[in-house]
Amino acid sequence: MDDSKKAKASFLKSDPSMENLFKHSAGYVIFPNVGKGAIGVGGASGRGTVYDKGMVVGTAQMTQVTVGAQVGGQAYREVIFFENRDALDRWNFSRVVNVSLPVLLDACRAALRLALALSLAGRNSRGSQ
Repeated sequence: MDDSKKAKASFLKSDPSMENLFKHSAGYVIFPNVGKGAIGVGGASGRGTVYDKGMVVGTAQMTQVTVGAQVGGQAYREVIFFENRDALDRWNFSRVVNVSLPVLLDACRAALRLALALSLAGRNSRGSQ
């Protein structure tokens, strides 16, 4: 849990506008250290902390397998925000019935990238006025 708190502080230091996401999302999962490596076949895994309205409610594990031309490794942090109660409840239900999460994680990652890109685009357009 301490690693998740440190990861949150790091996210906020690198992008203070994420404070709004942490404050107003129904919940979020922080994976403070995801390890990823590959030589042809790759994989990633990490353990994280689940928050509901800022309160710790559990832990999560992320795993991913990839196939294709790839070599190397990396470690990174990841946060997944749940926009509303329904999204958080569906995610919690998928964990209970043991549904594989890589597709969900990829979709969440893409949504977060889009939100950050839109935020940066808005910030850039305000700066040019």
